[in-house]
Amino acid sequence: QTNTYSETALIYNDNHVLENYHVSLAFRQILGKDGNPTLNIFKKMRQNDFMKCKKLITEVVLGTDMTQHFQKLNIVKNLPMENE
Repeated sequence: QTNTYSETALIYNDNHVLENYHVSLAFRQILGKDGNPTLNIFKKMRQNDFMKCKKLITEVVLGTDMTQHFQKLNIVKNLPMENE
């Protein structure tokens, strides 16, 4: 996406383009002006809890960006073991 200067890449400033797009699309389908209220699993949440949940979901999805895979893998590999 970033190499093609696609509209989506331009919207997300070349950062986690597809991941940002999918998170945005999911939340727009649930909460957007044309969203489907039957999909809204957040409707009974308090605003503060919803914001925390949305942030966590976003972070998890952005974490699937393969451009960051080896960097994150090295972090995990370098974590101290429990018995160390």
